[in-house]
Amino acid sequence: MSLLKQAFPPWFVSANSNGRKTLMKLADDLLVCYSNSIAVLPEDAWTIVRGAGTDQDIQITHRRDPDRSNTAIVSVSASFQLPMPLRVTFDLLRNNMLRPKWDVLVSGGVVREEVRVSSSLEADDAVSILHVKHTMGNIMILQNSCYDVTGSFIVYSPINNQLMNRIMSPGGMAESKVSIYPTGFSLLPVGESAQGGIGLGEDGETLVTVGFQILLKLARGTGLYPRSVTAAISLMSGNIATIKRSLINSNPILYRSGQDPSPI
Repeated sequence: MSLLKQAFPPWFVSANSNGRKTLMKLADDLLVCYSNSIAVLPEDAWTIVRGAGTDQDIQITHRRDPDRSNTAIVSVSASFQLPMPLRVTFDLLRNNMLRPKWDVLVSGGVVREEVRVSSSLEADDAVSILHVKHTMGNIMILQNSCYDVTGSFIVYSPINNQLMNRIMSPGGMAESKVSIYPTGFSLLPVGESAQGGIGLGEDGETLVTVGFQILLKLARGTGLYPRSVTAAISLMSGNIATIKRSLINSNPILYRSGQDPSPI
């Protein structure tokens, strides 16, 4: 019996119609949560902090966790430019062989895409369940990704066994409050050439905006401890440096490879 079957219900493997509907609903919630918490926040909602390794300053904001009075949901965002086309950037960020080199969630693990459900007629638009095998255990990651030559996104969050059991229980989504703290990338093409025969998104560079959410303890009142802000900024700076190094130094053979099963 596989590790996946040992740790998770059979619907993960079979991806039946009920499983697909549940996945799509949760993936929609994942994208909405990322958008509301990071992507569409107004400029005046952010505090700007300078961080190393970015083309723009790192931004941070927080709100009180409604379930825990002394805890804040902290959102951190920053932008940087990669010297590679949008198409290549998207493919490398989704590549499961390269992912352990830059994603702190799966660092040192082995990543396999166990289920992929197409979310449109385009092959690159999909909701996936990634199975991460660690020596210390296993992690499941829900991922929602979409490619378009005018702009693309990849949004994901770890999903534990307990949460999945709640979602799949009678009443499921209607009766279970699901807390998701997503990480995501939005990708925009920059400086494409006008040369004939080159497809949109196939040349130029990519503006990457990355954002993540973490839970941190609130200081007395409604603010964050200075050391918590420093830690969050340091984490973002380190992530950006790792992403740049991993993608820029990657082998071209990884482009558009490393996706395991076919969409269903």
